[in-house]
Amino acid sequence: MRVRWGVVGVGRAGRARVAAIQADPRSELIGAWRGRLEGLDVEEYDSVVELIKHVDALAICSPDIFHADQVHACLSARRHVLCEFPLASSSRE
Repeated sequence: MRVRWGVVGVGRAGRARVAAIQADPRSELIGAWRGRLEGLDVEEYDSVVELIKHVDALAICSPDIFHADQVHACLSARRHVLCEFPLASSSRE
């Protein structure tokens, strides 16, 4: 079984995640949302919600202020999630 991945936020950390996913024979990169996608062989999605519909797992590499909402969206959709730190801006989030 191959894990179908999506990446949110393709900056420095996101590009590293894309490379790692593409190098792993157990993984398949389905697409990405937001960031510097030029030069990468990856499909761009219109929203994080749309990307979540097509993946088993999501790597969240977006700016910190969006992490909590994006993690919540993934978990609510019953998807696996890997999040760059911090997970949230506060304990309340």
